[in-house]
Amino acid sequence: MKKDTFLSIARLVDDDPLTDAQIRELTGADKDDVIGSERAAQMLGVKVDQLRRMKDLPRLRTNNRHLQYRLIDVRAYRDKHCW
Repeated sequence: MKKDTFLSIARLVDDDPLTDAQIRELTGADKDDVIGSERAAQMLGVKVDQLRRMKDLPRLRTNNRHLQYRLIDVRAYRDKHCW
């Protein structure tokens, strides 16, 4: 690659850096993040009891009383259902 071409590409990247969300998506950093029911309900714009009735949203049962959700699953659900 020519040095001029490399420098022009480097300037473009410097002018438009990746956002934190783009970096997490590219690196897969948020695949293992787990959130509670309250946070998931807030992200989806529903109440906690409505969230628990959503059968097509994958959930993790940490013990008999608490449900948690993978952050990536909640984001995918939100994107799929246009919220």
